[in-house]
Amino acid sequence: MSGHSIGVGRLGDRQPTAPLGVGLWRWRSTTGSDDRRYLIWKIREAEKGRIPVGPRKTRERNGEPLDVKILPLRLEAEIVERMDEAWRSRGIKNRMEFFRRALGHYLTHLGAEDAAALFGNASAASA
Repeated sequence: MSGHSIGVGRLGDRQPTAPLGVGLWRWRSTTGSDDRRYLIWKIREAEKGRIPVGPRKTRERNGEPLDVKILPLRLEAEIVERMDEAWRSRGIKNRMEFFRRALGHYLTHLGAEDAAALFGNASAASA
């Protein structure tokens, strides 16, 4: 593949400074590939604007406080359906309210009254 010089900038701007060239080494770290042809193709696609380049954009927070953490919870679909039926039939407004009440109730059960109090009167309402 002589004639292809991959460097820091666009193709052809600089001669390679390492066996794969600096630019290819950077793309290698983002793609995980060692295939020179693939990396050259990937750089060309980026130059044409067909693939995003640079750090990934994060989701906008739209007024969400920075001191809030989002907790991942993965459950099987059937379990979620039954759980939703249970809290709806007991007049709980939404799933978030159900989780808050459940967490407060369980923390009270564990004897962690201070932590349970952070959930407001959710634990008292579920008792």
